[in-house]
Amino acid sequence: MGMSVHVFDPFLEEDSAKDSDVVIHDSVESLFSSCTHISIHCALTESTRGMVNYDLIQLMPDVSPDGIVCGRHIVNCARGGILNESDAYKLLDSGHIRSLGIDVFEKEPEGNPTLSSHPNVTSTPHIGAATSEAQKRIGMEIVDLILSEFGP
Repeated sequence: MGMSVHVFDPFLEEDSAKDSDVVIHDSVESLFSSCTHISIHCALTESTRGMVNYDLIQLMPDVSPDGIVCGRHIVNCARGGILNESDAYKLLDSGHIRSLGIDVFEKEPEGNPTLSSHPNVTSTPHIGAATSEAQKRIGMEIVDLILSEFGP
């Protein structure tokens, strides 16, 4: 897609990613201030709850390094609660965020009806594991766990 991949992971060892052709950032602030497109992939913990908030999103540029004005775009398929939904709505309404893709909300399953009805939001149910292949795989994993615990 012609994009450079940037990452921030406080647990990532630089040696393990040096051959991956990615730009490694030493802070989430550095990542957000360098990227016009952000995809969130982290666990919900006390340190990540509300992490993607007004101040962090304000750091995002709307012009790519090659000079293309493309706006700011965020995708959150990680966990509800990492993205501050109220801040995201304000920044969408002001035009600071051009688009938001979200399949997780702080309050599931209703989600945030105001956020999901915003014209620049694409929201879907968080049902990625509801495919027939995923259900078969999890069924087999459960059988294996039971057999390893209790034997045949």
